[in-house]
Amino acid sequence: ALINRDYSRLLDEHGGVGAINAQIDAYRNLPDLNQRLNATRKLGKVAKSFDAIHDVWVNSMLSGWFTHVKNTVGVVGAMVWDIAEGSATATRQLATKTAFGRERDVTFSDIGAKIFGQQMALREAMAASGRGFWLREEALEGAEMSLISGNNPFRKDGFSSQGFENTNFKRSVDFMGNLLTLGRAPTRALMAEDAFMKVVAYRGDLYEQAYRAARLQGLKGDDFSDFVAEFLSEPPREARDKAIEQAKYVTLQTDMEGAMKDLQRITGNRFMRILVPFYKTPTNALLYVGERSPLAFAMGRYKKAIAAGGADAANANTRMAMGMAVMGGLWATWEAGEITGGLSPDP
Repeated sequence: ALINRDYSRLLDEHGGVGAINAQIDAYRNLPDLNQRLNATRKLGKVAKSFDAIHDVWVNSMLSGWFTHVKNTVGVVGAMVWDIAEGSATATRQLATKTAFGRERDVTFSDIGAKIFGQQMALREAMAASGRGFWLREEALEGAEMSLISGNNPFRKDGFSSQGFENTNFKRSVDFMGNLLTLGRAPTRALMAEDAFMKVVAYRGDLYEQAYRAARLQGLKGDDFSDFVAEFLSEPPREARDKAIEQAKYVTLQTDMEGAMKDLQRITGNRFMRILVPFYKTPTNALLYVGERSPLAFAMGRYKKAIAAGGADAANANTRMAMGMAVMGGLWATWEAGEITGGLSPDP
C-alpha cells in the first residue's frame, strides 16, 4: 500500500497518467529518431528554464518575514480552534448523550490527551524543524509538502547545476542560483515551519486516539496505561494515517480529490505554476471555511465524516455549527454598524 501511494504521488507530481500518456504518444508519433531526439532536447531546455524561473519566483515571494509570521500564526490558530471545537463537541454531548446514559464520542479527557500529546511533541518538533531547514527533510512520511525544493531526485533545485545538468560551469551556476534564491532560505523556512506544526498536530492526534480507544474499551488503571503506551509505541496503521491526515488538515495541506485534483494537475505543470505558484493551500483554506458554513452539507469532507460516525461525525457537526455561529455574529455586528473602515493606523 505504501509503494502504491508513493507511485500515485509521483504520477500526480508529473501531471497524472493522462499527461504522461499524452507525452508518450506525442513522442511515438514523431516520424524518425532524429526528430525525437531534437524534440526531447528542446523540451528539456524549456522545462529546465521554467524550473529555474519557478525556483527564483517562489523564493522571492516567500522572502518577506511577515509571510512566515502569517503562516505560523494561521496554523497555530487552526490548532487552537480545533481544540475549541473538540471542547464544544464534548460540552454538547453532555446534553445529547451523557444525560441519557450513553457513552460520549468526545470527552474533555480526550481533548486533554491531545493537548498533552502536543506538549510532549515539542522537542521532536524542534528537531524536525531543524532538519526541515538545513536538510529540507520531510517530517512525516505521507504528509509531504506540495511545494518541495530540495534534494528529492524528482524535484531538483531549479536554478542549479543539477537542475540544468550543467557540469562545465557547476560552481558558477550554483552560486547564481543561491544568490537569486537567497540560499533558498525562504523555502527552507517554510519547510521548517511546516515540519514543526505537522509533528505537533500528528502526536496530539495520536494521543487523543489512544486515550479514546482505551476509554471506549472500558479499560482502567494499569490496563488503561499499558494500552495507551503500546498504542503510542506502535500505532496501528489506521490510527497513523488518521493522524497524518490531521497534520495535513491543520496546515492546509490535505490532498485534493476529484475535479479539484484534476485542476491541481493542470496548475502544477511547469508552465502554469509560474502563474499559479500556490494551489493546494489557498484551496484548502476555502474548503476549511466551507466546512464551517451551510455549504458543509454538500461537501465531500462533511459527508465522509458523517459516514464514519463517532467522533468524526460529532466534530464535523460542531465545526459547521460553530462556524455558522461565528459568521452570524460577525454579520450582526456589521449590520449594527460596529465594523467600519480599515485597520487603525495607531500602533
